[in-house]
Amino acid sequence: MKFLLAILIIVHGLIHILGFLKGFNLADIEALKLPISKTGGLLWGLTTFALIISSVLLILDVSFWWKLTLAGLALSQVLIFCSWEDAKFGSIANLLILAGIIYMLFKQ
Repeated sequence: MKFLLAILIIVHGLIHILGFLKGFNLADIEALKLPISKTGGLLWGLTTFALIISSVLLILDVSFWWKLTLAGLALSQVLIFCSWEDAKFGSIANLLILAGIIYMLFKQ
C-alpha cells in the first residue's frame, strides 16, 4: 500500500508541474485554458515539489511524511479551486491521497 500511495502522490505532484510551465510560459498547455500568473505558477511548482518530496519521505519511512503531504494537498486544493474548470478532477486525486494518509496512519 505504501508504494501505491507514493506512486499516486508522485503522479499527482507531476501533474501540478503543468501549472508551473503555463505560469512561466515555458510550454503551451492546451488542457489549461485559464490564465496562470507567475505567482500562481510558482505555487503550482511548490505543490509539485512538496508532493514529490513527501512521497520520497513516505518511501523512506520518515515519520513526518504525512504532514508535508497534507500541506501539499491543501495547497493543491486551493489551486484547484482557483482553476476549477481546468483542474476539478484533481480533487479526486486529493481525496484518494487523503484516504491513503488516513489508512497509513491508522494502520500503524
